[in-house]
Amino acid sequence: MPDDLRAAVEAVAVALDALRAAPGAVAVIGAVDQAAAAVAVLEPDLTGQVLQQLVLTIEHGHRVGLAHSPQLERAYRAAAVALQIDPRWV
Repeated sequence: MPDDLRAAVEAVAVALDALRAAPGAVAVIGAVDQAAAAVAVLEPDLTGQVLQQLVLTIEHGHRVGLAHSPQLERAYRAAAVALQIDPRWV
């Protein structure tokens, strides 16, 4: 698996964990910034797009102070499916 994809997935996971631990914490926005930067270097293919959407949804959760939402669940599931069908994710 390419290092950039691995780094992006790991950064998004850190941001999601930060949101779930403390939705309103300043640490969430730092993690979101790192995740956004890691995702930005990916190709704009399906995986890159759904990871970007997940980062945006995490950021929205932080702004409204929600650790869980239907939108976050959808974005998370879409990212999981995209990674399952991405041939680079092995």
